[in-house]
Amino acid sequence: MQDRLAQGQSQRAVAEALGVARSTLQDWLGQAPSDEVPAALRQFYASAEGVAWLHRQVLAAHLVITMLAGAGVRQVCTFLELSGLSAFAASSYGSQHKLNAALEEAVVDRLGTAVEVVGATRGPRRTGALGPMGQSTKPRAGRACPHGTPLPRQGRTGFYGLRT
Repeated sequence: MQDRLAQGQSQRAVAEALGVARSTLQDWLGQAPSDEVPAALRQFYASAEGVAWLHRQVLAAHLVITMLAGAGVRQVCTFLELSGLSAFAASSYGSQHKLNAALEEAVVDRLGTAVEVVGATRGPRRTGALGPMGQSTKPRAGRACPHGTPLPRQGRTGFYGLRT
């Protein structure tokens, strides 16, 4: 990041290349180096690969915490703070809520497309052999078949499926 700016690229161009907002880049430039974050880690997250990795980590946190575990956006903010990723990614509720809303919309759009594709390739769905009131029309042991012949009862099985 510093190298690109030193070469004469504008902040807007560097921010676009890193995939972050220009205000985020300005925040990064205005921050004094923290003793908590090793210099090598700061340098990594300032690179394009580091920003891509950071985006992946934040999206994974949102997916697991909010969508799979059913927790809220505040837990994502807490995770970012406790993991130390808040030194590189905005951990405020507002920024994470905005990201979470966009992620949910993308998942719904993707899921809707997948359902349409599967529905188009599968054809009409069979519901199974259910009679009136959702009762199975499959004959059971001890009941009469539709033509009146009783079915033999199965022997009881014990441990390991052996007949008793």
